Amino acid sequence: MIRSTLLFFLIASQVAALDWAIQTGQSSISFEVEAKTQTVQGTFKKYRLSSFDYRGQPGSLKGSISIDTGSVYTKNTRRDNHLRQDDFFHSEKFPEATVTVLEVLAGETGPEARVVLRIRDREKEYRIEKLQLETTARRVRARGMFLVNRMDFDLTGNILENQIMDDEVLLSFDLLLEKLR
Repeated sequence: MIRSTLLFFLIASQVAALDWAIQTGQSSISFEVEAKTQTVQGTFKKYRLSSFDYRGQPGSLKGSISIDTGSVYTKNTRRDNHLRQDDFFHSEKFPEATVTVLEVLAGETGPEARVVLRIRDREKEYRIEKLQLETTARRVRARGMFLVNRMDFDLTGNILENQIMDDEVLLSFDLLLEKLR
């Protein structure tokens, strides 16, 4: 009985995700970190919806996005290649990072979300305040940002980088999801 129930929920979450898609041409997942000489800005070029459930109300919104860590792009090939190495994303061993929306709730200044970010083999829960949501029956647009300490995910870099780069990284997203059927 337990196996069949788990199988049902696994299949149901995959079917729900297949009914929706991220419009990547109108979406972005980006980051920004301060360094002594410059502000480093980057994006991820590849990401996909792993699961998604939306039943017409913001509070029903749940889902997960998988981000291809090898698709990191900062307009500097040497830096991008280094970010893929084992002292940062270690993309060969950990090809995906994930963001899972646990719940969307009403906050004092508008919607807020509780999410779990997984990078490498580490997870941490965050609250996204001032979440901007625009929803219809067939479209969901979500915009927001939150601060992450890179050391929580063992994104250590080398000694020089740790001296010139802040530990706090601002993650931003602007996602447009559309119902396919």
